[in-house]
Amino acid sequence: MKKIPASIAILLLLCCFIFSCSKKTSFDDPLENNYPPVFASENDASNALTNYFIQSASGEQLLRITNIVYLESGNKTYALVYYESNQRTSNILFEKVYQGAELVSGSHYQCSGTTCDCKVAASIGQNGEISIGCSCTGCTMSVSNFNP
Repeated sequence: MKKIPASIAILLLLCCFIFSCSKKTSFDDPLENNYPPVFASENDASNALTNYFIQSASGEQLLRITNIVYLESGNKTYALVYYESNQRTSNILFEKVYQGAELVSGSHYQCSGTTCDCKVAASIGQNGEISIGCSCTGCTMSVSNFNP
């Protein structure tokens, strides 16, 4: 039987570790607390963002979604949607709040300003709570509710 050199064995173990630690959220997989993701599909996210633009009367039109990051904390699920529009490249955070198994509310968070490239920033604290803010101090966050 042929022995595997130690350097190759270590490399194989490292690759296995990396693949086992990575987790890609798919639209079909529920999040950890068994709440469904904020959006059922990328098309669903596109429709929600288009509706947000219509409600805000900003004249903004969605060109494309570049990325969606899903987060969850306690009874809340989040989708941080990065997009390109006819006016800018930005992001928006959608939040859904549950009471038991019932969806009770939804909110949008968006940052704007003229001093920097304002974006929504979400961070996870040591206790698992998610903090939402803007990327720069000169930005203003707007929060609006939507009917889930």
